[in-house]
Amino acid sequence: MARTEEKKKEGYFLKSKVRRITTVIIAVYLGISAASLSYTRVFFRADEALTNALYKYNPLERGDKRITIITIDEETKALYGDNNEWSREKYADLVDILSADGATVIGLDVNLSGEKDKAGDDALVTACEKAGNVVVPMNASFRQFDVEDDQEELKRNEEFEGMEVPLESGSSEFRTPAPVAPDEIMGQMEVHIEYPYADLCDVVSMGVVNALQQSVDGTIRNAALSVRYIGEEYDAFAVSVYKIFQEANGEEFELSKLDEEGMFGFNALWNTESYQKISYSQLISGSYDPELIAGKMVLVGEYDPISFSNPKEFFDARFLYQEVMVDASILQALIRDKVVVDVNPLFQALFYGITITVFYILFSSRKRLLAFVGQLCWGISVFAIAFTLNMQGYRFMLLIPLVFTVVSVIIFLIQHMIMQYVERKRMEATLKMYVDSKVVDQIEDVSPFALKTVSERKNIAVLFVDIRGFTTMSEQLEPEQVVTILNEYFTLVYASIQAWNGTLDKFIGDAAMAIFNAPKDEEDYIFHAVCAADDIQKGFVSITEKYQKLYGKEIHVGIGINAGEAIVGNIGCLRRMDYTAIGDTVNTASRLESNAASNQILVSETVKRAIEERAKVEFVGALSLKGKSQDVDAYSIEEIDKPKPPNMRARKEFINEVRLLYSKVESNIQLPEFLKKI
Repeated sequence: MARTEEKKKEGYFLKSKVRRITTVIIAVYLGISAASLSYTRVFFRADEALTNALYKYNPLERGDKRITIITIDEETKALYGDNNEWSREKYADLVDILSADGATVIGLDVNLSGEKDKAGDDALVTACEKAGNVVVPMNASFRQFDVEDDQEELKRNEEFEGMEVPLESGSSEFRTPAPVAPDEIMGQMEVHIEYPYADLCDVVSMGVVNALQQSVDGTIRNAALSVRYIGEEYDAFAVSVYKIFQEANGEEFELSKLDEEGMFGFNALWNTESYQKISYSQLISGSYDPELIAGKMVLVGEYDPISFSNPKEFFDARFLYQEVMVDASILQALIRDKVVVDVNPLFQALFYGITITVFYILFSSRKRLLAFVGQLCWGISVFAIAFTLNMQGYRFMLLIPLVFTVVSVIIFLIQHMIMQYVERKRMEATLKMYVDSKVVDQIEDVSPFALKTVSERKNIAVLFVDIRGFTTMSEQLEPEQVVTILNEYFTLVYASIQAWNGTLDKFIGDAAMAIFNAPKDEEDYIFHAVCAADDIQKGFVSITEKYQKLYGKEIHVGIGINAGEAIVGNIGCLRRMDYTAIGDTVNTASRLESNAASNQILVSETVKRAIEERAKVEFVGALSLKGKSQDVDAYSIEEIDKPKPPNMRARKEFINEVRLLYSKVESNIQLPEFLKKI
């Protein structure tokens, strides 16, 4: 019993070891794959689209209450017309109201370049001068600069310096041309900045509104802290607004997270409904809460409410591009100190690679549900961590944990199915050591409750064989010697039965019972039974010679064969079934075997009639068999004209397994002589 338990433990640990090794290999492969994809940023474009989608409806990130947006919306345009056609007196009224309500800084994110009507322009200048905290935009344009091609333009700009030229061909409005100085040709980019109209420049702060950098998917993710132009550094529009707000609150402006190009990152907040907003029309009519303005950074700009009637727009970054909302997102990042930096690619790759490897190993449980939940929890957890860090200003790729959660679950399920398949095959191979392979194949898909119904009445041939004088031999030999003889003898019996499409029913001490034509129907099954008996008889000659030399004992077998009708199937109780044959046909075969002399094959009349044209038989006589009311005619097989066995493949597979056993497990025992001949 102790040895059996030890073997069970060895088998369990072997399976566990194989599972652990394959799990580690898969986990390392997944980790390396995740790290490589993260480092090379293969999913970058898709990841950007996912990030956009998440930020559009992110309920965790809300608009900062220190920011209020005055929206020039559809309602305002319906009342006052297109704001591009407005007199600037309307903006002057807006500045007066915001200043009176205590706005800390006012950012007019509207087009104020060039002069319009004199009265409106002067009114806005007066209002801004009185407020003293207004920031207006400068528009910058960038284009690739070619030094050789643009030499003449450089000279021409120098000639026009200080002169006024038309805004555009045929226009009656004039501007001072923006010269391009050598220090504005940095990085082979030519910078042009368009100022607000001249009188306004003297009474306001200015900032560059489009000092921005688009990502590959069209989303604005990076902004310049400042733009250098004609020897001067001009703050970005949102930065200028933020500086005034910080100064008004007695705090210093600090920004350390800049890349090599002087850019800083931010996550655009598209949850626009979370911002404090007041329509321009509401502001002018007085139907608003002044508390939304007092002490706030107030941005003014065009705004269209975001709706997603088309599902494709959910992932379309350009649909959401509105300047005032971009500036609000930049201010949000600055005021909450969530300016974004890209995480070091190597660190990100190691982070994902190690976590994926470790968690796959931890959650690769034998139980599918537990493993599935574990992998899912891992994916959600890592994604939540990455997303939280993203919101805190450390830009991680968010798609990697999602993709590899799905991949790891799929791979685990495949691994689990493969392991189950291997385990099933191993169990089948083990079961076939106790039950004939044909029986195993028949019952493997039958439920335990249906096994008792798997039986039928059919014609079969039954073969019994046993060793003559076995009891006496057992008394004279050691138990280990007896077992060695039996194992070799039963190997011969099984190989012969397999070769002739028989089914080994059972071993009974030193006897064996086989049936032919069950569970599957076979052609010429009676003749096959006799051929199998002949193989056993002739193969046993070498066994007899071997053990006569070893132990000085002659060992012989007797065989009996009968054919007829019997009940064949699963017989027993729910906890213990045997696939066997029951009936007089079986009993007669057993009695024939009991009456057979050493090395004799006795067959019944039924068998004799089926094979008499292919075998030489001799009438033995009418035998009085135990349990039979009438004598039974018995015949002895003298010679038989055998063809090649119909199932040599199964026989060879079995013999190869035996040879492997003898070569590895019993290397000190010689291979049986009859096996060498097969």
